[in-house]
Amino acid sequence: MSIKLLPAFLAAVLLLFPFPAGTRPARAAAESKAPVKTLDANGFVKAAKKGEMGVVTTALKDGQDPNVKDTGGSTALIEAAKEGRLEMAALLLAHGAKPNEGDAKFGGTPLIWAALAGRTEMVKMLLDKGADLESRERLNGLTALLAAAVKGNTETVRFLLDKGASVQTRDSEGRTALMWAANGGRTETVKLLLDRGATLEATEEDKGMNALMTAAMMGRTETVQLLLDRGADPGKKDREGKTALMWAAVYARPGTVELLLKKGAATKAEDNKGNTALALAKSSPVKTEAKKKVVKMLSKAMTPETASN
Repeated sequence: MSIKLLPAFLAAVLLLFPFPAGTRPARAAAESKAPVKTLDANGFVKAAKKGEMGVVTTALKDGQDPNVKDTGGSTALIEAAKEGRLEMAALLLAHGAKPNEGDAKFGGTPLIWAALAGRTEMVKMLLDKGADLESRERLNGLTALLAAAVKGNTETVRFLLDKGASVQTRDSEGRTALMWAANGGRTETVKLLLDRGATLEATEEDKGMNALMTAAMMGRTETVQLLLDRGADPGKKDREGKTALMWAAVYARPGTVELLLKKGAATKAEDNKGNTALALAKSSPVKTEAKKKVVKMLSKAMTPETASN
């Protein structure tokens, strides 16, 4: 290449690879010294939730408070716990995240949220780092064990029991883990809790309902079967005088009604207002074909003398 052609060659190179506007070498050097924009609370918590280790590490090195809460009242550790992000949780804990800091809305700690999500390994880590096994959220007074039972997270329930959580623990309304699991039809969790000594006939404080009644009310037929097999009394009444059959009738649960009838549930029993299961089924606010099926079944099961009640 001749010397005379060099200027033309440089011009061509600059046309092909120009400096971006405003980034000539001198200006670029000056701009490289500009301060890095730090994450706000929402961005920090979101990054932890998504498992963005580099982003969170940088933010912590830049002085970010690991316990800052986003606009929803959650912390980075809570969000990491929900998602089961063990590496992220370890990072946050190493930088001072509080294992017993609850969210602003419910007061649920990372341990409770992890149990609710069935994150057993996360639960283990948090307990190892000082999380309180018996801490409670504010809405229902749920502990980690109760939260795990709500969702039927059987392995998490097992682990928490092994760690010393009481199988008889109750929430703010007197509901046990067995009641919560039965309510949700979490049959495997119900089985585990019964195997660990849960009281079959324990009742909650409001209506005095037990696990069988709440399972029947919700139409959890498989769970009702298990509870009956374990000795639950279908004739037991709550404070309103209602039996499991009556609750199944009120909410039009044909499968559960059929099972209870096969198991000998009393059709003539009356609640405190003199209503039989049939009367309750007829007056049920449920407007479905299921209601018709329940009324038909109960009518057939009633004796001629009581069928007209």
